Amino acid sequence: MPEDPFGPRRGSKKRRVAVRTPGGRTVYHYRHKIHGRARCARCGRPLTGTRTGPRSVMAKLAKSEKRPNRPYGGYLCSKCLRELMVTRAISLGWAKLSPAGGLA
Repeated sequence: MPEDPFGPRRGSKKRRVAVRTPGGRTVYHYRHKIHGRARCARCGRPLTGTRTGPRSVMAKLAKSEKRPNRPYGGYLCSKCLRELMVTRAISLGWAKLSPAGGLA
């Protein structure tokens, strides 16, 4: 039997699919795993505007095609980003109004 090119790590790199041969045997073919969608780090929803795929595909895409061009693009969803910006704006506004000048 020839040496397995992936070694003992083959199962972690690819998924195993059972295939019936015309002779009636069941053999296993190793296929690429399906890549999951990028998810928001805060709420866990799938991110819109992001692509997914193996490294060979992602490396050929432009930076603007991989993630949205905004703060925290590709990390937070738009809803969580909006909440974050609003809470930061409110906290900075209150800090400017406080007598300690935002130190307290």
